[in-house]
Amino acid sequence: MLGLTSFIVWIVGSYLLQLAYFCSTTSPGLYQYTQFLVVVYWLGFVIVILSVVNMRFGLFVTILIKQQMRPETVGR
Repeated sequence: MLGLTSFIVWIVGSYLLQLAYFCSTTSPGLYQYTQFLVVVYWLGFVIVILSVVNMRFGLFVTILIKQQMRPETVGR
């Protein structure tokens, strides 16, 4: 529940950051810090999603890769 709430809050925050384009001229330090926070959040979100996909489908992908890298067998 906390993750979902955080996701929704950061989507809204990212949208509001895009609306505040003129803030970069009036308060550039605060605007850059806000951009930094949004980028760090989205990088963390992508890492978490990739980790979840790896936990869920990692074994399947590993088996698929091993099958594709196996040398071809000649039919008898």
